[in-house]
Amino acid sequence: RVLGHAYYSLGRYEDAARHYERVLAKAPDLVEALRGLALSRWRLGDAARALELLDRVLTLDPKHAEAAAWKAQILYEQEDLDAARAAVMRARELDPYQPKPWFLLGRIEAELGRAEESRAAQRRYEELQAASQAARAIESALRLRPHDAALLERYVDAVRSTGDVARTREALKRWAAERPGAIEVPLRALAVLRGLGDIDGAR
Repeated sequence: RVLGHAYYSLGRYEDAARHYERVLAKAPDLVEALRGLALSRWRLGDAARALELLDRVLTLDPKHAEAAAWKAQILYEQEDLDAARAAVMRARELDPYQPKPWFLLGRIEAELGRAEESRAAQRRYEELQAASQAARAIESALRLRPHDAALLERYVDAVRSTGDVARTREALKRWAAERPGAIEVPLRALAVLRGLGDIDGAR
């Protein structure tokens, strides 16, 4: 499966598709191989097959937000705007903190003549994209310095700015693990979680 991903990342879509098919011959329900084959077929111009495969992914894993987002992208490119909007709304529902569905929703709403909704989606996309880029940059630095408490504190701020409570909790746990006994950590966690409306987490 990873080799298939590597071929795909290199733009070798024929090789990727062939390899994913070999993987699926051994494990027909391997979700990430199905997703990879779907995207490979799409890149090779077979949108109908790609949609079939993405539907299979979503049958096996109804909470696969990325598959829903790719389905929306393909439907949008086929100019099936109503179906694309339904798919992107599902992707957004599954993971409201990922930028891509908001970007695509903004384009779909614009083409459907809903200017206000389009602008709102675009604004949210820009917010999430900026926060996601900041978080990814810190994640890259943390691979080299995984126990850097100052970096982990910055990571908390980056994730918090998306509004994602679950990921913020995880970021706080990572930071707290590097600052055992430091009173400012639970105090900061309290303020952050209350600010996100996570009263259970704050408690």
